[in-house]
Amino acid sequence: MEDDVAANRPMLSALCVSKTLSGIPGRGFFSKAQVLGVFSGYATGPEARALHADGLQRALSYYGSKHPHLILNAS
Repeated sequence: MEDDVAANRPMLSALCVSKTLSGIPGRGFFSKAQVLGVFSGYATGPEARALHADGLQRALSYYGSKHPHLILNAS
């Protein structure tokens, strides 16, 4: 995450989600995002879902355009 934030890239770690938090990353993701200054809020609050939704979309767009063979086709 540090490298991504320092290089102004989408956080690749946004692709990982917790089995227990219903489709968003675990608390450690949000704790680290707070330390890096890119998140403010509760790991289970609406701010967390917004950060993850935006980060996930940005990561898929950024990394998918560079490596389209890695994006799974849902059909």
